[in-house]
Amino acid sequence: MHHDIITVLIEVIDTNMNIHIKTKNIELTPELKSAINEKIGLLEKFIPSKKGQEVLAEVEVAKETEHHTNGENLYRAEINLSYAKNMLRTVSLKSDIISALDEAKGEMQIRITSQSNKVLDLMRKGARKAKNMLRFKD
Repeated sequence: MHHDIITVLIEVIDTNMNIHIKTKNIELTPELKSAINEKIGLLEKFIPSKKGQEVLAEVEVAKETEHHTNGENLYRAEINLSYAKNMLRTVSLKSDIISALDEAKGEMQIRITSQSNKVLDLMRKGARKAKNMLRFKD
C-alpha cells in the first residue's frame, strides 16, 4: 500500500506576502524551507505594489517517482501566486528540488512582468485616446 506524506506550512515573511508551503513525499527540512522562503520572497519586488494589497504564494514541492521507470527521481515545484485579482501559476519538473524551484521562480518572474506590462499598455492606450479626444476638441 502506498502512502503519501503531506506537510503543510504557512509562513508570513513580510507584511504583504504570505507563503503557504505544501510538501508531498518529501520532508520539509529547514534548508528546504529557507530556500523556498528566499526564492519566493524575491518575487515580491516584481509585483506592482498597492497599499494594503495582500500577496499569497502557495508553493508545493513533491517527489514524483511513481511514473518513471529509469530509476531517476523527479521533483516537482508548483507556485500559485494571487494578488490584486491576478492568479498566476507555474510548474517545473527537474531531477533535483532546488533546480525545480529555480525554474518555477524564473517562469513566475516572467509571468508577473508580462502581466504588469499588459496593465501598463492598457493604461497608456487609454491615455492616448483621452489625449487625442482632447486634441480634437480644440
